[in-house]
Amino acid sequence: MIRKTILPLVPSLLLSCGRKTVIPSTTSGVGGIVQERFLPNPVHGGGAPVRVTPLGSANIFVYPAGNTKTKAASGRSDSDGRFFIELKPGDYDLALDDPGVPRSRVKVEPGKPTIITLEKEIAPP
Repeated sequence: MIRKTILPLVPSLLLSCGRKTVIPSTTSGVGGIVQERFLPNPVHGGGAPVRVTPLGSANIFVYPAGNTKTKAASGRSDSDGRFFIELKPGDYDLALDDPGVPRSRVKVEPGKPTIITLEKEIAPP
């Protein structure tokens, strides 16, 4: 499952170890962070906290909204899970390279980025 969080627009510089992922404040596109969310095991004390970690080197595919075959763009998260993909204004579906994770729809507006958090849920073994 991809959990989508759209945050208010804040011009930002996202830093990572050894490489910077920059989200320009005046460029249309989508950016943010990809995370893995490890769910607690109900058999072993289901009250354990959920663990969330950045997902580095995640492939992110962008499709026009409702289109399942033609990619509009793609990108990859950096070592801290951060990414930015420049896009023309419009509605898009974002997908990670895991076919079991559903797509997430975003609206890209002219002249500003859409900030999003994508979470891949990992079920307990």
